[in-house]
Amino acid sequence: MDGATEHATRRSRARPAFWPALWIPLVVTLAGWGASLLLAGTVAQQLTELSRENYRASHRALVANLAARVQSEPGSALPAGVSGTLSENLPPGIELRVDSLARHTKRALVIAGRAEQPLLSEALRTELRLPERHWMITTTPTAGQIHQPAGRMYWRILIAGTGLSLLAGGLALWLCRKLGLTRHQHRRQQQALAQGNQQLEHLQIEKAALRQALNDSETRSRDLMRLCGALIAELDERQTISFISAETAQMLGYAPADLLNWPFETLVTEADRNRFRELLSTARQEPAIARADLALHHKTEGTEVPVTIRVLALKTPLPGIAGFRLSAIRRSTPD
Repeated sequence: MDGATEHATRRSRARPAFWPALWIPLVVTLAGWGASLLLAGTVAQQLTELSRENYRASHRALVANLAARVQSEPGSALPAGVSGTLSENLPPGIELRVDSLARHTKRALVIAGRAEQPLLSEALRTELRLPERHWMITTTPTAGQIHQPAGRMYWRILIAGTGLSLLAGGLALWLCRKLGLTRHQHRRQQQALAQGNQQLEHLQIEKAALRQALNDSETRSRDLMRLCGALIAELDERQTISFISAETAQMLGYAPADLLNWPFETLVTEADRNRFRELLSTARQEPAIARADLALHHKTEGTEVPVTIRVLALKTPLPGIAGFRLSAIRRSTPD
């Protein structure tokens, strides 16, 4: 890993990881709470108006009932039994007052019901004119009669809407957390992928360097073998040729491919084969290079090539011989 990548990795580790899109849960919660507040206010206002309408209907019904009861009764006084009937049929939360508007006799004929918190601003008055009767009928509602249903509904809607808003905000927050974890995992995978790609590039560079070094080594070995003018061969443990240098074509007249998997002993003349076997035996027993002067067969029948052979045994870590390496240098013969 180079310096820039390491610096970026350290900076990403040191930077605090916040969940993405945290504004979404906040907007969802505030929007839901605002909508709940608006809905609660609208419903409360409608319920208040409905309560006023119910109160007005009750007032008109009381006036009509009272007018029907006293219309057939003569006199200016309130008929007997009407007061009790009004108290029994009076809706809860409404106070009823009947006043006489006759000249010099203005007084309350009946007061029914009781308003603990009367809303004087919502009181309704109706003047009733009948033969021998001139009355003012006044009804006064209580605060609970007009505003209590709307207030209860207002808080119910607001609490339910706030709960749903918090639930939606919590769900959005959970989704933000999942998104944050996914992004964090994706970022870690990208970092791991970048590191893997960088390591792969390093390995490819090292592989290319090793391949170049191997090619250089092979080229150097071939050049050295050509410069030394010797025949180089490798034999396995059965003395079969597994490699032989190109000098065999010049020295013995054979192409290297023609001699692969041949026993090297077949190239040694019949007279020197025992000496060649003794040379291999000596190489097995001694770590030093064994040397012997022998004659090899040339491809041209009847032609022998005098050479000096040097042999080195290839030993394995376990007792045994993995093969041999040998070189053959042409010997000059006396005229």
